[in-house]
Amino acid sequence: DHYTDFVAQRLTIRDGFVPAGSENESGAGILHPWFGTLKLIDVTFDNNHSASQINDVGGGALYAGGLTEAVLSGCTFTGNSGSTGGAVLSRSTNLQVVDCVFYGNSATTYADSGQYGNGGGLYIDRMWLDAPIDFVICGTVFEANHAKVHGSAFFSYNLEGTQAVFDRCTFEGNDMAGSPGGGTGTVYHEGVPLFLVNSTFSGNSTGAHAGGIFLGGGSDADVQNCTFSGNSTPG
Repeated sequence: DHYTDFVAQRLTIRDGFVPAGSENESGAGILHPWFGTLKLIDVTFDNNHSASQINDVGGGALYAGGLTEAVLSGCTFTGNSGSTGGAVLSRSTNLQVVDCVFYGNSATTYADSGQYGNGGGLYIDRMWLDAPIDFVICGTVFEANHAKVHGSAFFSYNLEGTQAVFDRCTFEGNDMAGSPGGGTGTVYHEGVPLFLVNSTFSGNSTGAHAGGIFLGGGSDADVQNCTFSGNSTPG
């Protein structure tokens, strides 16, 4: 009864706000939870905020949950924030990202457990469990995003599919400024093998571990034709 196929193209979604304590505390721009598909083409999300600071919620611009297909193509996310997933929080969704820009988004909270405060630009918590696909992101720029725990630009906990593919992506100037624990990774990836190709990590920083990529839980990575320049940690 709740299945929805949602398509949006050439729109700007600006100044959305979800107060803490709301029935749904995620997705101040678009909230598409549980069952259906989502296609966003050339959509701009600017200055949208999920205000909760205490729960595993977020996706200041977009929350996608339990979707058999979600495609972000040519979208721009600027200045959005949420507890986890500053711009986008994707949970149990078959997500693909093509030619997007994530700039100046923030995952705002901190938890010692690592449960939230992750993924300044994009947070992924698994593919659709019943029929998962491989996660693919290509031609996408992450710049000047912030988080407090893991993944200043990007966080992925992904056990489904055969691999996660990053192709022709740029990560520049993302940081963990103000993190009580220092923070880990511009990209934090855990689960299926990571295939990283033709991508650049430049001028990113964390206060604890892995200025570039952090692989969690024994994850493997195949890195080809990539550039790492000026990334830093205190050590």
